[in-house]
Amino acid sequence: MQPFEKCSFPSEAPDMIAGEPNHSTDDLFGPRMVFFSFIALTSMSFVLLTIIRQQRRKETS
Repeated sequence: MQPFEKCSFPSEAPDMIAGEPNHSTDDLFGPRMVFFSFIALTSMSFVLLTIIRQQRRKETS
């Protein structure tokens, strides 16, 4: 739990001192997973768009 306390923002520190370790780790871990999934979805859509564009170029040429 020590690394989480060092990396946490000052606003999140009182929650950890109050004594809800599971809740505090979920708050730190949740946004990261949402951000990671968002990046994965955008990258996948970008790859699909590029593949579709290349196929359209081959068909037109």
